[in-house]
Amino acid sequence: MIVAVLCLALLPAGHSLEPTGAAIGLSLFIIALTYDVRVTGTWWFGCTEAPFVLLLFSLPLNVVPMVSFLCFMVRYFLKRRTRWWWVLRAAANSWFPVAPVLVLAVAAPGRAEWAHWPIYVAAFLSQFIVHDGLLTAYRRRLLGFGGSLREQVRGSAVDAALTPVGLMAAISVVSAPAGTTAMLVGVIALVALLCAEQRHRLVQTERALRDPLTGLANRGLFAELVEQCEGRCRRQHVQAGLVLLDLDDFKQINDTLGHQQGDDVLCVVADRLQRATRASDTVARLGGDEFAVILAEPISLDDASAVARKLCQALAEPMTLATGAALPIGASIGVAVLGDRVSAVDAIAQADARLYDDKRARKQSSGSPAAPRAPMELDPRRHGVLPLHP
Repeated sequence: MIVAVLCLALLPAGHSLEPTGAAIGLSLFIIALTYDVRVTGTWWFGCTEAPFVLLLFSLPLNVVPMVSFLCFMVRYFLKRRTRWWWVLRAAANSWFPVAPVLVLAVAAPGRAEWAHWPIYVAAFLSQFIVHDGLLTAYRRRLLGFGGSLREQVRGSAVDAALTPVGLMAAISVVSAPAGTTAMLVGVIALVALLCAEQRHRLVQTERALRDPLTGLANRGLFAELVEQCEGRCRRQHVQAGLVLLDLDDFKQINDTLGHQQGDDVLCVVADRLQRATRASDTVARLGGDEFAVILAEPISLDDASAVARKLCQALAEPMTLATGAALPIGASIGVAVLGDRVSAVDAIAQADARLYDDKRARKQSSGSPAAPRAPMELDPRRHGVLPLHP
């Protein structure tokens, strides 16, 4: 907001107000912001680039940063976000007009003309650098959220594609305001529909790769992530850790307390495993009472074993039932590393064998025989590996 005020006070106007273009651009800019088209997760873009470019050439240049800030405030107000914190967020999100405004005010003041296209390229390139550089860093470090690199590139590509459309609208808005409006509405609606379809597909894909009960990665996603982890480790010549866990006497919990209580136990276990691992690690439910954790590289076998002990400690705390009784949770565990010298298939086989040894030792120490256990497998048709036989 301070930057917007300084621009208003210090920069030249560049060109006079064009009421028709300003009305069209301002309306579509607010609408695009309000509908908040998302790519994935917390990364979003509002298809605002085309109406923003129209505003840039319809309003005096020194007014554009302040108008952008006010538009973001309107967006938050319409979403009923009226706390003071959202004023700071609106100020942060409205940085992006400053760079193109400075370039245009110095190098190409006046109405939009195709003859100035090299200057326009420099102006909007500076906008993308500020938006995808400074603003994204702010969102990641200070606000604690932001999209992946792929999401950022996708949003920047949409902005770059819409920039010439906005420039065309700025040139033709005086002579053909109705046609300009129809063109902008059609383009923005098309991009919004495509983004909505993309988001729907991403949601469906995410559901297919997640365990519906715990929300953890399922067996298929686990296999893909292990394969990707192996590739990274081979390229970097490092190791990653692999931990397999199998709950003790879980069938007895289902038989005596019911499946609902068994589902509650699984959810508690999933939550404790996530809390005891890093954000870079991956916790998965392979099926039934079997869980797995991929410990991100680099890590040694000793460190992976230390993490495994930490996981056991996290699970050892009894779970309080609805009746007030305490239900102990025990788990057998197996640890291995994968990387430059150990393939993912071998690491899974080693961890699975060690898990079974741990389970057999626990059974023998309690005086009951160890039940036979089927080996864990990856789908050879999907991942090109053979079934494991520990």
